[in-house]
Amino acid sequence: MVWDPNSRLPLAMRFATIEVHDINFAKVVIQQAITNLGNHAKIASIAMDRGFMDGTLLWWLNSEDIIFYIPAKSSMDVYEDALSLVNTGYRETRKRKRYVGYGKNKTVVIDSWDVVGIEDLTTAGFYGPLGSGSHENLKDFVANPINAVVVLQDPYKENNPNSKTMVILTWFIQRPSQNTKAAFRAHAYLTILTMALTTAYQGWMDEQDKLEQNGQDTGIRKFREKVKEENGNKLIIFDQDRYAIFDAYEVFILCGRNVLMPTGVPERITKEDILQKYSVQLE
Repeated sequence: MVWDPNSRLPLAMRFATIEVHDINFAKVVIQQAITNLGNHAKIASIAMDRGFMDGTLLWWLNSEDIIFYIPAKSSMDVYEDALSLVNTGYRETRKRKRYVGYGKNKTVVIDSWDVVGIEDLTTAGFYGPLGSGSHENLKDFVANPINAVVVLQDPYKENNPNSKTMVILTWFIQRPSQNTKAAFRAHAYLTILTMALTTAYQGWMDEQDKLEQNGQDTGIRKFREKVKEENGNKLIIFDQDRYAIFDAYEVFILCGRNVLMPTGVPERITKEDILQKYSVQLE
């Protein structure tokens, strides 16, 4: 399945029996996602599990200008190569603040990431239009360069210090910005503005929490809960350049499945009832 983490909508899906390897459907399902999106949006990047590690797939994504991120297996030469070159790469440390809990029990957690970007590794012989094979053993074989990101520290590593260091393969690395006078001034203004807006918004949210604890209905949280409830069980279906949004149970009924109806929905709903609801003409 291809899933968009921002909208939380599935873009494409394929089913297969358990003996079929995931990699067999990877390119097909990504192509389907591209087709489903049409001219409405474009897949800029994709993160995949290491089970989808296939040189021809990664090369195809590169040709489609889709940035890929996939963890390397620790048994790969490129994994060891990236670790050995950590001191020569571009190092970046980033932090992100998040809140845990609500109201008076709300606390702040600071997550941090320490990563190193390494360019033009030539120890991933499988990365290319031919993938893995005997051609890698030829004397004149030259591997295509690939980039890697070594994750030295992240929230998972902090809680699991004995876990293996993650190495993410990609063809895209954004180098650190140059510390020019103009860049420094812009960064300073942006930081102060962000701090002011964040403080103002957090203060307003804290005030809303206090009002609700005192029994006053602010309406904000109820509105969010209502929106979440209304959209939590929806599916979007694409048909070429058209799409429609259905309740999840309606899609399964149209597919001929028996489903347990949600609260407030009549026990018996037929395909015809659903089609009439959306003004579809019946023959």
